[in-house]
Amino acid sequence: MRIFRVRMLLCVLLAAGTVQAQLSSSAYRVLGQTDLQSNGLNMAGGVSLHNPGGVALDVRGGQEHVYICDTGNSRVLAWADLASYHIGDSPALVLGQPAAGDVSAYGIGAKGFNGPTAIAVDPNTGNLYVADTGNNRVLRFPSPFDNPARIEPDAVYGQPDFTTFTAGSSPGSLSAPRGVAVDAAGNLWVADSGNNRILRFAAATPGASVPPPADTVIGQADFVSNSSNQGATAPSASSLYAPAGLA
Repeated sequence: MRIFRVRMLLCVLLAAGTVQAQLSSSAYRVLGQTDLQSNGLNMAGGVSLHNPGGVALDVRGGQEHVYICDTGNSRVLAWADLASYHIGDSPALVLGQPAAGDVSAYGIGAKGFNGPTAIAVDPNTGNLYVADTGNNRVLRFPSPFDNPARIEPDAVYGQPDFTTFTAGSSPGSLSAPRGVAVDAAGNLWVADSGNNRILRFAAATPGASVPPPADTVIGQADFVSNSSNQGATAPSASSLYAPAGLA
């Protein structure tokens, strides 16, 4: 699997006072393979990808950090700045594994990943949120590029601690989350796929390893129901069925 970057070419027509944007006809950079022609699984240790499930950008501080959720390898890879990236560059950071060449689930123990599928960056703090789908939780990593020596998360959503992985349907539990997003106020939104709902967790108290339960639910009538389409045979305007992403 690979991630492409597509270049946008801008043509400015001063006489007409308009700006036209046109996408180039082909990708010009690739992450996860040694070149633009290769597409093999895990072709280059530490640089390759296996069924990547999500991408997030952190554009604070004049750089364009990129995070890739490398689902099949139970890890997140990160590059410091896409402006200086060249094909084949090793990631600057590896989260969820002790080294770039490691790809097993729970690579760093209970704080590791099991099939993570989505990631998001808090635009205010740079904190990274990862939907650790196989463990029914979301993990928070404190601004990874400001804490490059730390490979462990500092907070867990959807579980009472870092060693519990049980699915549940309560304000503080999750079931196979597959999407995450962070709004401008720092609130975390989670597509709780297995519970057929979206949850909002209010901006967390700094230092809290287990943040407060969700304060908003979409797709269900309350915080304990979890039936698809709210138990109806057909969807309604207020129901959901296995949501897998949000923005």
